[in-house]
Amino acid sequence: MNLKDYRQQIGYVSQEPTLFNTTIRENLKICKPDATDEEMFEALKSTNVYDVIMDMGGLGAMAGAGGSKLSGGEKQRVALARAFIKKPKLLIFDEATSALDKKNEEEV
Repeated sequence: MNLKDYRQQIGYVSQEPTLFNTTIRENLKICKPDATDEEMFEALKSTNVYDVIMDMGGLGAMAGAGGSKLSGGEKQRVALARAFIKKPKLLIFDEATSALDKKNEEEV
């Protein structure tokens, strides 16, 4: 297996995830450029942030520089959704739910 194929099978979410000053859609597509809206909605639902994103205006809503338009927990959940879209064989979390309340952490 070559290194690129190996890396494609790994997902990583840090305690302080990086979101870019672009749309939620573009932030989610970083890990899977050909992701469909349906895949993105599924990932957002699985991380319990779908309703927040829909209230912001959906996938076309801007995340803001560094995710500034989102709370810390929302930012982490979008980053988790980004990792889930890729469906990696190995997920590495570095306190990826540290900004979530107990209820959201349990649901994720």
